[in-house]
Amino acid sequence: DTFNENSPPTSDPDYISTLGAAVYQGISKGDKDAVWLMQGWLFYSDSSFWKPPQMKTPSSTSLVFIHQNRRAMNVLFLCDKGNMMQLGIGVWFVGGVALLQSVPSGKMIVLDLFADVKPIWKTSFQFYGTPYIWCMLHNFGGNIEMYGVLDSIASGPVDARVSANSTMVLVCAWKG
Repeated sequence: DTFNENSPPTSDPDYISTLGAAVYQGISKGDKDAVWLMQGWLFYSDSSFWKPPQMKTPSSTSLVFIHQNRRAMNVLFLCDKGNMMQLGIGVWFVGGVALLQSVPSGKMIVLDLFADVKPIWKTSFQFYGTPYIWCMLHNFGGNIEMYGVLDSIASGPVDARVSANSTMVLVCAWKG
């Protein structure tokens, strides 16, 4: 993942939006139907950086055009934040929408990687409308022990499943 245990050089939401859109553009060049499955660990491990303006739609309304021949130009328009329009050979998207909303709707899914201990979906209004998957990370690099909070493991997936942006998937993530 782009920001796994490292932060962007600036917390400017427009900059973060541009990065997210560029990553998705690269992914979609390989597969036009691609979905970015993004590890949500960054929102836990660097919570002092990833605040709502870096995650979701701030007040900016800049419009950016990305053309398939790798040229980009910035154009300013007033329009609804978060709207996505496919136009011919390029993609118009509203800039200033920060990381989670910098890709077309339905083209990103967040893995709430440590949801058994620190469920980010609860504190981020369910990733501000981005679909997510409840995950349990029960061991960490090099450790063979299994960790977990039993009551959270029993109730967390059920609570997440009935939330508005949840998927129907449950993931147990091994690391190590």
